[in-house]
Amino acid sequence: VGLHVNNFPEFDIVNNKFTVDAIIWFEFDPALVSLETVEKFSFDKGDILKKTTSDTKVIEGKFFAQFNITVKFTTNLLFEMFPLDDHKIYLTLTNKFVSPSEMVYQAFISGFTLSEDMFVAGWRAVDHNVFTGYSEAHLDAGDKKKVVLNPKVIFSIDFKRFGTQRI
Repeated sequence: VGLHVNNFPEFDIVNNKFTVDAIIWFEFDPALVSLETVEKFSFDKGDILKKTTSDTKVIEGKFFAQFNITVKFTTNLLFEMFPLDDHKIYLTLTNKFVSPSEMVYQAFISGFTLSEDMFVAGWRAVDHNVFTGYSEAHLDAGDKKKVVLNPKVIFSIDFKRFGTQRI
């Protein structure tokens, strides 16, 4: 899986409200997982406002699907040094319809890109990273067999405040 961030139409650190326009893509073996399963993705603490399939093709025997998405989301922010703070914005991809035994996400920093045209007033993206794994929800504290596991990818972008105009 990969993500290309085009822009942030809404970037409100104070009220923890963000909207991102992006392209998300998946490359997978269609003999092991279907496109219908792959496209059931969602984002933690977020709502997909728009999702359109923009391209599908076969690349070296694997199916490649990309989607134009607009996601409205919130994230975990730290305000210890407010208003002179920098922030890390997290966007967490998940698929709640499969378990890690059925599908895992593999993501690499090379597949997480930021548009050179991206502009966020008063902020500059200085770094970004990606982490993969799965979430674990225990449904019954007394029964360790009652657990739900879902694959996840955490995309993070480090934003540094520049200028003092918006402080």
